[in-house]
Formats: sequence, C-alpha cells, structure tokens
Amino acid sequence: MIAPDAPIAVIGHGYVGLPLAVEFGKHRPVIGFDVKLDRIAALRQGRDHTREVHSADLASATHLTFTADPADLAAARVFIVTVPTPIDAHKRPDLTALLGASETVGPALNCPDLRNTRVVDVAAELADYGVAVEVQDPWVDPSEAKAEYGLVLSVHPDPDSYDGVLLAVPHTLFIDGGIEELRRFGRRNHVFFDLKSRFRAEDSDLRL
Repeated sequence: MIAPDAPIAVIGHGYVGLPLAVEFGKHRPVIGFDVKLDRIAALRQGRDHTREVHSADLASATHLTFTADPADLAAARVFIVTVPTPIDAHKRPDLTALLGASETVGPALNCPDLRNTRVVDVAAELADYGVAVEVQDPWVDPSEAKAEYGLVLSVHPDPDSYDGVLLAVPHTLFIDGGIEELRRFGRRNHVFFDLKSRFRAEDSDLRL
C-alpha cells in the first residue's frame, strides 16, 4: 500500500543514483541522500561535477530535494541504495559503502506496507480463535487496510482498553516511546507480547 505520492529515498548520488533520483523527482517526491556534504551543496546549486546530469535536468526534477542528514530519510516509504561496491583483483566486492548505507537507512525503515510484515497473518490467526483484533500503524491508511486485508486500524487507541498488547513491528516511534508507553493501552493484568524481542525479557510477558 504505497501511495503514488509517497516519498522515495535514493541513497548515493554517483552515476547510477543521481540520474535515477532526477527521473523519479520529475514525477513524485524524492529524498536524495549522500554523505558527502560538498556533493549535496553542489547539487542543491544545480551543479553535477560528474556531468551525468545536465543542470536543466536537475532543475526539472521539481520534486527532488537533496540532504546529508539521515533524519530526513524518516519521511521516505521506498529506499533505493545505489552506493559503489568495487571489486579487488580477485573480483571480491568491497561492501564497506553498502554496509554503511544500510546502517544509515536502518533507523528510517518504518515499514508502512502490511504486505511486508506478518501482521496480517498474526491478526488472522488470532481472529480464528475468536479474538477481536485492532491494529495501530500510523503509516498505513485505515481505509486501505480495511479494504485489502479486513483489518481495523485504530488511529487513536484508548488507554486501559485491551486485554493484550502485541508489538509486531518495531517502528522507531514505538521503541523510542518505551515499553511503558505501549503497556498503558492494556487493561489491568493485560498480556504484553514482544514479537520482535526488542525490549528486555523481564519487561515482557511473552516474547520470541
């Protein structure tokens, strides 16, 4: 469920990443990320020193913004990594840049697509046992979740309202809020199930 206007992040702006970002940026929001500050500064001024993209093409990508701040990647819903992986004399790739890019992108991966998680399967299994399930995911459109998967999304869940709270996707919003913020939605004697084992074992009632 990726909306047509959902931002795309292109990480790395060499001869592959920059032309790709520019073409996407002519049609939809694109976050162009690179760790090189001078590279970002030049691109913001409409200059590509590699000469892969003409200034006119850069100017035509009106939906493209450039940044070197990893925090800006949090707005993206699609991530395309285009960093170099050069090979040595034995044709072994150097993955240093790819690993670095993965570490940068990781914190921003708040997956908004239910198809990319097991939430649908978990909810269906619980429903088979007669459990009424509500799902909270601030990145998913409630109407689409209902139409596509029959899931009820609780946009603003009420505190003290649930017999069980299950953390299925470790969105940074949920993790940064802490386990007590999640537990406040449960009634007294509720069960907290940490499906991804992101919190300490002693703080969860059940975990994998």
